[in-house]
Amino acid sequence: MTGTASANPWRTAKPWCIAHRGAAGEAPENTLAAFARGKAAGADMLELDARLSADGQAVVSHDPTLARTHGLDVAVAQTTAAQLAAYDVPTVAQALAACEPLPVTLELKVSEPLGTLAAEIIAEAGYTDRIIVAGRRADAMRALREQLPRAATSLAEDEPELQATVVAALSGEEGPALPAQVRALQLPGAWQGVELAVAPVIARAHALDLAFHVWTVNAADEQHALLDRGVDGIVTDHPTRLRAVIDERDGRDAG
Repeated sequence: MTGTASANPWRTAKPWCIAHRGAAGEAPENTLAAFARGKAAGADMLELDARLSADGQAVVSHDPTLARTHGLDVAVAQTTAAQLAAYDVPTVAQALAACEPLPVTLELKVSEPLGTLAAEIIAEAGYTDRIIVAGRRADAMRALREQLPRAATSLAEDEPELQATVVAALSGEEGPALPAQVRALQLPGAWQGVELAVAPVIARAHALDLAFHVWTVNAADEQHALLDRGVDGIVTDHPTRLRAVIDERDGRDAG
């Protein structure tokens, strides 16, 4: 098991392969094809990003424009969901249907009303108990927690508790109280030159009964090192590769 006995269902017996943006290294990211590829690669969880379209729909895009992914000067927030569909940008509802039956990390990239809208979509899709909501903006996260209190979340990037929790873990001090819905600490491997996926931070997450997920890790040697440290999940662009790493270790441990 990745940690001791836990009441948190997101702390699993084996570490998870989490397919970043569907399977961004194996198919066009955040598309229905990418989610299908992530499932076929054996991912345990799929990750996707949400923004608001010009007509107020929750659509799946990491970036605010389609410049990097499509080479187009198209702003997501200034384009309708129907127009975005022509570029293979799905709605969040369509993406969740494509991700079935796997659990999902949904990252809210912008402020309210995205949190409120996401709560409605998640509930309608029957995903309330199979999702961890992440995000950048505290207002959207707070709204989602209020609208959908049963759903698990991590901490938004601009929630002060996130930095305070990490700093406290690295300094050996007591950290802040966290919202009840926070069930995972999802962090990059490093931020501004500071290593975050290290033993004190992982241990603090587990002491708080939180799953620890790290992103985005594609090299097998780095994946092995993180698994040795006891992370609960690794977010990767190449789920086929990570699946092989986890299965190899599982077979080795069983032997």
